[in-house]
Amino acid sequence: MKKKSKLFLHEPWYQIWIFLPIAAYGLGMMEEMIYYFPIFLLASQYLAIRVHPASEHPAWWWAWLPGSILSYGVSYKILESVFIRLGLPTDYSYVQNVTHFILSYYISQMPAEVLMALIFPQWRIGWWTCGNGLAAIGWMGLFLILYYFTSFPYSPGNRFSFFWGFVGPSFIGNCITGYFLHAGTED
Repeated sequence: MKKKSKLFLHEPWYQIWIFLPIAAYGLGMMEEMIYYFPIFLLASQYLAIRVHPASEHPAWWWAWLPGSILSYGVSYKILESVFIRLGLPTDYSYVQNVTHFILSYYISQMPAEVLMALIFPQWRIGWWTCGNGLAAIGWMGLFLILYYFTSFPYSPGNRFSFFWGFVGPSFIGNCITGYFLHAGTED
């Protein structure tokens, strides 16, 4: 009798990977809590990795906290110089700011590929980097669609629109990176 394989979309680690970082972002949106968002995000990703069936050394993910902060700072500065070279004005608009922050985030996550190989013994190199690149495209695509083609009341000072304008794109980004996390651990 053939063993029925469970679709990974229904596995607890994948659901944690998708929804807990969004909840961490919601927590970070509270007054003065946004500064702790990198820790909240890393903790939520750690919980998903810990539950992942192929994970053997999930504690390595905590080593990524200083690495992610440093990597984010470096990618932010590099993108800033790229934007200036492209002739974009230095007084960023709302969309340019979001683009800068999100692209910096996804680029800064790519070096964590090394940790994936430590956490998952059967890790296939390249999947994490590819997943983050595609997630950046998916995140920005949905954000720009929401921003330009809906009547959503966006304004930089409006916390309601700032939060909800990030939930949908974050859901898409987390689904994409979760898929590539799954694909990178497949034999």
